[in-house]
Amino acid sequence: DDPYAAHYLQAEVQIMARDPIALETARAQMPRIRNSLLMLFGQQKPADLSTREGKERLQTAALVEVQKVMQSETGKPVVEAVYFTSFVMQ
Repeated sequence: DDPYAAHYLQAEVQIMARDPIALETARAQMPRIRNSLLMLFGQQKPADLSTREGKERLQTAALVEVQKVMQSETGKPVVEAVYFTSFVMQ
């Protein structure tokens, strides 16, 4: 497998927080959140995402990225979970 070959990953992500104000803040920060997630997803190797465990590691890393943005904006991580609602790799 060529490590420099182009690959395709499309993922739809939903975030979960119990605080409605936190969700509004997250909506306002969506450009920063999307940027952080795109940077994270762009670093992934197809072999690392071919298993459930690999996808779960990416899910955990995505939560950390979202929480970093929210921490810098609100002083608290506030987002409790990140869920993949669609995940396509080619």
